[in-house]
Amino acid sequence: MRGSRRRGLSLLVAAGAAVSAAAFPASAWGAAPAATGAVTRTPAASPSGGGLLALDTARHVLWVTSPGRQQLLGVDTRTRRVLTVTELGGRPRSIAADPGIHRVYVGLADGRLQVLAPNGRRTLALVSLPGPVTAVAVDPGRHRVYATTTSLTAGHVGALTAVDDRSEHRIRSVSAGKDPGSVAVDTARHTVWVLQQDTGRLTEFDGTLTASTRVLDGAVHTTAPALAVDPDGGRVYLLTDTPRPPVLITLSSAVAGVAEVQRTGGIPVDLAVDPVEHRVLVANRNRTVAVHGRSLLATIQVRGVPEAIVYDPTTRTAYVSDANTSTIRSFAIAP
Repeated sequence: MRGSRRRGLSLLVAAGAAVSAAAFPASAWGAAPAATGAVTRTPAASPSGGGLLALDTARHVLWVTSPGRQQLLGVDTRTRRVLTVTELGGRPRSIAADPGIHRVYVGLADGRLQVLAPNGRRTLALVSLPGPVTAVAVDPGRHRVYATTTSLTAGHVGALTAVDDRSEHRIRSVSAGKDPGSVAVDTARHTVWVLQQDTGRLTEFDGTLTASTRVLDGAVHTTAPALAVDPDGGRVYLLTDTPRPPVLITLSSAVAGVAEVQRTGGIPVDLAVDPVEHRVLVANRNRTVAVHGRSLLATIQVRGVPEAIVYDPTTRTAYVSDANTSTIRSFAIAP
């Protein structure tokens, strides 16, 4: 997250979690009743926040970017210890983790994909991409990393690039249209979805990027694109903040038809999928996290302005970074 550092990063936990404050030196700890999901916070000593998040659920490691310092932090979610702080090769724009081979992928603003070893301390490769990275996603089953990039030339025509996440070699790059802002992988069907920010076009590509299988024009218009897939639930989720009111749009991944449209209750910035209970967690700028199923199930109040959210289905825990501080909040989501 922006401006975070080892002694400034704080991880807050829901009430009842068996952790020790001593396990995370100089942290600010908070507690919240699990029934309501509300979280309290003690500010941490850091000038700014807003980090990007990725989870290695198999190793229980939360990866956090620090854009202000161009750093990557690895945090053990069980002990709340910072495991490593690594210098990045540029300003991070997106991050993803492969829970199978435990590598970390950071998309950089200078148009490179930085591939880091499982411990996060060693850079395995810097893969050159067609332009500044806007989003990164991983298909662990096919060992592929997908990155969307934009162009600095007139028209802002972007690209979608597939990279082999074992050899770090580029497989193929294809046009992704104007300003591709988000990418998500359907790990069941091994397809890739790309959302264009300005035009609202949603495109599904096959995993080898040899063809686009479906195109939905004007699916959503948003200034803060967010896209996620629930592979077992057969759903693709989109966020829109324009026109008002902001909504969560659910599409059937089989037929690409709209299944539900739900108000988010705030200005959405990010979303995460619970693939076990088939729910969606939407982080909103109005200091809330909305939990959606077939309808709005709950609204969790958080202190601070959310920037990013990830969800660990193995522990039913959500992690939210703060847009203005170096704090990460965590809370349990009941089944």
